[in-house]
Amino acid sequence: MRCLRWVGLLVLLAVFMLTIGCSPAKEPERKPTVALRTASSEVSVGEMFTVDVVVKQVKELASIGVKVKYPVEKLEVTELDRDDSWLSSNGGTVQQMEFSNNAEHGYVKIVLGIFPASKYVGDESQTEHRIASIKFKAISVGDAALDLSIDNNEDSDLGIFDSHANLVSDVVDEDLTINIR
Repeated sequence: MRCLRWVGLLVLLAVFMLTIGCSPAKEPERKPTVALRTASSEVSVGEMFTVDVVVKQVKELASIGVKVKYPVEKLEVTELDRDDSWLSSNGGTVQQMEFSNNAEHGYVKIVLGIFPASKYVGDESQTEHRIASIKFKAISVGDAALDLSIDNNEDSDLGIFDSHANLVSDVVDEDLTINIR
């Protein structure tokens, strides 16, 4: 009788282990992301290069504010360019509230809104959607850290906002480092 209990417990344990081992792996949690992208992270002094500001995995975006900080001793901003193709894809009009370069303090601030807000855009896939491009000139040798900020506590314009003007939480920001030779 005692032996049957052990056999029963072992069978239950084996079934439990098989169930755990055969269950599908959980997909990683997808969070809204704002990122900096470039064709090459290595450039030469004097070379011009472009950094794109992209978003992905965003359920609902009616406005966005980002700040890209850069080292003024290493980089010079030469051009700013908006890309409205995705932002206006639902029939809204993109309003530029701010798109400026502060060369003295080393940051570009981008604040864009979609009007009316009911024409918000969204795409929860891994597809990256460019919203802006910053063209830089490399001016001295070394690593140039580009720091993307969407911290609403730092500046109330920053962050992703939905069509009800609610701040979207848990947004991931991806920085970029350029090696200048």
